[in-house]
Amino acid sequence: MEFGFYLPNNGPTAQPDALAEIARRGDEFGFHSMVVGDHILVPKKIDSPYPYTTSGEFPGGETGEYLEQLTLLTFLAGITQKIRLVPSVMIVPYRNPLLAAKMLATLDVLSKGRLTLGVGVGWMEEEFEALDAPPFADRGEVTNEYLQIFKELWTNDNPSFHGKPYQFSGINFLPRPVQKPHPPIWVGGQSRRAMRRAAELGNGWHPVG
Repeated sequence: MEFGFYLPNNGPTAQPDALAEIARRGDEFGFHSMVVGDHILVPKKIDSPYPYTTSGEFPGGETGEYLEQLTLLTFLAGITQKIRLVPSVMIVPYRNPLLAAKMLATLDVLSKGRLTLGVGVGWMEEEFEALDAPPFADRGEVTNEYLQIFKELWTNDNPSFHGKPYQFSGINFLPRPVQKPHPPIWVGGQSRRAMRRAAELGNGWHPVG
């Protein structure tokens, strides 16, 4: 059995020195992984039900303060040696798929192959709207296609993709991730669709609660 822990990306310990101390200690003590959640912004009014509390209220929305997930892990990659870096879950539709694939590949290269990618479709419709992300109702389909895009970019010498929300061809995409064929993908969510996504597109299932 291996243990990991969540890093703070908001609140009083979401500061460079405190985060560095937590990460270094986790690395020294032999923890398997450190994990960071994903919110780019928090709308002041949230009607979307939070799926992980009985009341449906989101406990992390009081201040709206969140460090960006991938930037935080890249910072900590440079001051740790062995502990795995897990964005979990990264809300896949929030970021352009080519940009996200590049950021993740960069994180894997700079950490010498320590990225494990946790992914999810998201739950806060208001955040989707504020980010001008793909439609909330299409988030499952979009996530599936973006994961296919990640794999195409990370494994193919001449990557191309012709999907519904996104198409590309005739590009170079380097450097690729250190891990082959690509970093492990853990799929979050408790729905049947999430479990199917884990089986078809992931390397593991990452439920909460």
